[in-house]
Amino acid sequence: MRHQLGVYTNPVARPADAAFQHITHAQFADNAVVGAVPAASLAVPATLHASLMARLDRLGTLAKEIAQIGAAIGRDFSYELLNAVAHRTEIELHDALRRLVDAGLIFQRGVPPQATFLFKHALVQDTAYSILLRGPRQALHARIAGALEDRFPDQAAMHPQILAHHLTEAGLLKKAAVYWCRGGQQSSAKSAFLEAIGQLKRGLLVLAKLPQSRERDRRELDLQVTLAFALRGMVGYGHPDVAEALCRAHRLVVDTAGAGSSLHFSVLYGLAQTRFRRPGTSVANRHGGSE
Repeated sequence: MRHQLGVYTNPVARPADAAFQHITHAQFADNAVVGAVPAASLAVPATLHASLMARLDRLGTLAKEIAQIGAAIGRDFSYELLNAVAHRTEIELHDALRRLVDAGLIFQRGVPPQATFLFKHALVQDTAYSILLRGPRQALHARIAGALEDRFPDQAAMHPQILAHHLTEAGLLKKAAVYWCRGGQQSSAKSAFLEAIGQLKRGLLVLAKLPQSRERDRRELDLQVTLAFALRGMVGYGHPDVAEALCRAHRLVVDTAGAGSSLHFSVLYGLAQTRFRRPGTSVANRHGGSE
């Protein structure tokens, strides 16, 4: 693991308690420019959570605040995005980051403004994030999403699922659904079907929280069609999940006055393929007859 961590600096690594030393031996994820969609939160043991909280408290209010912002961005984050979101002077930001690096809670690569940072372990990130109350947390994710759109449009276009995550956490659900769909479409185009399916299902979960409307149905239609063909790429037309997504898409096409459109015919073709390729269907039944 030494070659992976060599690019990060931790000039004054201080001793940590045994439990913390144990968890920091986990393998770190690759660094990204603007952050990454956080994985599912880990269950932080109570004693370890208390230990990490105490370490953050000892660093002072500002360092803890910067750790919280970084944790909301992701496991890794860039100085540029942090600076855009934090609303702090560069002197304050540099001091807080230095404290976090010196304490061994984050690693640093490069020099600001090109520097990037990595939480030493996901449990450190989760502990910092857990301090945030619901209202401030939503507002913080909204600021991150706004900064990504305004200051890093190219990165947002390349990684729409990251923007979708922050919009979702900010409660901006209509916009989040659009970006989950874009993320799924991009992943499908790269044949990353497993990722695409996860992103598209996140988009559907977001839409389920919105009131019924024609606009909502159109967005669900885009998600269902993209999901159906991502599933097809992974498990084939014969899988029942493909038929389920296409059946829902067919109902949505009709409900949104899209009957007879090219999309409608594409959905009908997909449904025909699911019936034709369904396991156990005989050749005679596929052609609608019997021998």
